Amino acid sequence: MSRYYCFFFLYTVRRNLQTGQEQGAAFAVYQGGRLVVDLWGGYADFGALRYRDADSISMAYSSTKMVTSLVLAHLVDAGRLEYEAPVGRYWPEFAVGEKKGITVQTLLSHRVSGWCHYYLIIDFI
Repeated sequence: MSRYYCFFFLYTVRRNLQTGQEQGAAFAVYQGGRLVVDLWGGYADFGALRYRDADSISMAYSSTKMVTSLVLAHLVDAGRLEYEAPVGRYWPEFAVGEKKGITVQTLLSHRVSGWCHYYLIIDFI
């Protein structure tokens, strides 16, 4: 990630918190085990009743989608997974009924409901 992009990202988060475009946020970067960016501000709750501080807990929501995609990309790169392969090749219990022909790529596009990232990854670890 370029220094310019990092600066722009941090500037944008800070500006959005100051102008109220973002209700609350937290962002941290560790490099070599050392905390190099620790940005937080706004409110810690949806009702805007409690200000965020360094120890506020954040909701993650869809953050697992990114982590799942990165882990699966690593598995593809290592030759242990193919995007075009049916999910049933790796997770036989998934391939029942209408789900039989669903590929890993389709799963990653979030056009399939009723599954969990956790179960697909845990079999490879």
